[in-house]
Amino acid sequence: LKKYKCFGLHTGPLLEGKGRGGSPIDNLQALGVKITTLCVFEMDEGLDTGRVVLAMPLYLNCAKDVVIYRIDHMLPIIVEYLTTKQPNIPEVFKRMTK
Repeated sequence: LKKYKCFGLHTGPLLEGKGRGGSPIDNLQALGVKITTLCVFEMDEGLDTGRVVLAMPLYLNCAKDVVIYRIDHMLPIIVEYLTTKQPNIPEVFKRMTK
């Protein structure tokens, strides 16, 4: 974790300090939650405790396999954000010559 920046996905409201741990989709659906947050976070030494860098709404009002399908289709957006739009990633320019 110290050598490379690693990111994790979590289907719980980490921004609210809730939903950490396993089976968040199952647990939230069992509680009757219809919408949650898909959080992308920097992994650290704790369990789902890293800094959230992106949060997107995720609808749970369907079967679990449909929720997974939705997440799968959100991945290109997440990868684009992490590789092009995330703050604190330096942009290095080459020296211009005449």
